[in-house]
Amino acid sequence: MSVIDHEMNGNGGCNWIESDYVEYLDALREHLTTESQVSSEQLAKIQWSLDEIVACGRELEQQGESGRSATEAVDYLILRVVDWCRLNPRQNHDA
Repeated sequence: MSVIDHEMNGNGGCNWIESDYVEYLDALREHLTTESQVSSEQLAKIQWSLDEIVACGRELEQQGESGRSATEAVDYLILRVVDWCRLNPRQNHDA
C-alpha cells in the first residue's frame, strides 16, 4: 500500500502507469475483499477505493491530469491494510 500511497499522494500520480501497479492492486483486492471479518459496508468502500485509484490513474496516464482525488481512497485502504495486518499477525515461521 505504501507504494501506491507514495505515487498517488507523494508524487501526485505523475509517474503512474497502470501496468506498474496492477500487482499491488490485485494483491490488495485479493486480501482485503476475501477477509471474512470485513463488513459489507467496508467491502463496498474497499471496492470503491480500488476502482477510484484505477480511474484516477487512468486519467493521469491518458490525459496527464485527473479531476479525481485518490487521497480518500488511498487513505481508506491504508486503514483496511492495518486492520488486515492485525487480523493476520505474522507467525514466527513466516519471518
